[in-house]
Amino acid sequence: RRLEQKMAFMLADLVDLPEPDEATLRSWFGDNAERFETLERVTFDLVYFRDAADPRIETALSDLANANGDAWRDIGDPFMLQRQYGDVPMREVARLFGVDFARSVTELDADDAWQGPFVSPLGTHFINLKNRSEATLPPFEVARSVVLADWQDEKRRQLNEDAIQEIIDRYTVVIGGAG
Repeated sequence: RRLEQKMAFMLADLVDLPEPDEATLRSWFGDNAERFETLERVTFDLVYFRDAADPRIETALSDLANANGDAWRDIGDPFMLQRQYGDVPMREVARLFGVDFARSVTELDADDAWQGPFVSPLGTHFINLKNRSEATLPPFEVARSVVLADWQDEKRRQLNEDAIQEIIDRYTVVIGGAG
């Protein structure tokens, strides 16, 4: 592994990376669009119940609908994580609360009303989805400099791997066994 790292470092200076034409970059941008998308993000308030059999869950939606100001914070149980999430990527929501919970959130409308219950590995939740911004792909012209840098990194890595493999192919390695 060390030898490979040293070879890659030495070869990095020797690689002559061609400048891509516009069509090549645009095509690569299209093939790798997921790299450049802005992630779907959400803003929401959360009320948590530790026990799924908690009788307060039955009336939670009406209690939340009638809560004035910050009174919603007094409903439910104390929570080890936050009770408010602002502009959080959906993958972070999935990491914190699980994929099924995140999927439920993506199906909600941001209508400033409490919704639920939603179950996660942590417990039962009610959320008030304040805002959701969809994942978007910026226009090529906006992302061009990042696209070029990523294309160059990938091509450089490919050329290095090819050069190392070419060197390796010139040799036969014999490992003597104990025996």
